[in-house]
Amino acid sequence: MTCHNGDTAPTFADGYSWSQFESIYNGLDAQERGRLHDADANEGGSDIEKAMARYDYIEGRYNPENLSSSAWKNFIGRTVTPIGNGRIMINIISTQTTNISIIVIVTVGIAAIAIGGYFLLRKKKED
Repeated sequence: MTCHNGDTAPTFADGYSWSQFESIYNGLDAQERGRLHDADANEGGSDIEKAMARYDYIEGRYNPENLSSSAWKNFIGRTVTPIGNGRIMINIISTQTTNISIIVIVTVGIAAIAIGGYFLLRKKKED
C-alpha cells in the first residue's frame, strides 16, 4: 500500500484492498487482535508499531470522523487523531476541552519548576 499526500486515497498492491485487510484482521484470534489494538504507533519501531503508525495515519486522514460507514472503516477500533490541513493540535484542543486544562496545568507546572530551579541555583551561587 502507498499513502499519498493531499486528498488522494492510498493505492494498494494488486489483489489487496482496505476491506481485505479487515477480513484478514477478523480472521486473527482475540490475542492477536488485542496486540494490534494496543500497540504503539511508531514509524521507527517494530513491524507492528510501523503498521499501526500507517493504520492510524490512514484512519486520521481518510476517516477523521471515525464513521463505521466509511470506506476506511476503523476496523481495529483504535483511537485515532484526525489529520487535515496541518491543524492536528487545533483539532485536539477544540474537540477535547479536558485537554486544555491538562495542557495549562502541565505548562504552569513546568514553568514553576524552571523558575524555582533558577532561584535555587542563584541562591547556591551567592552562598
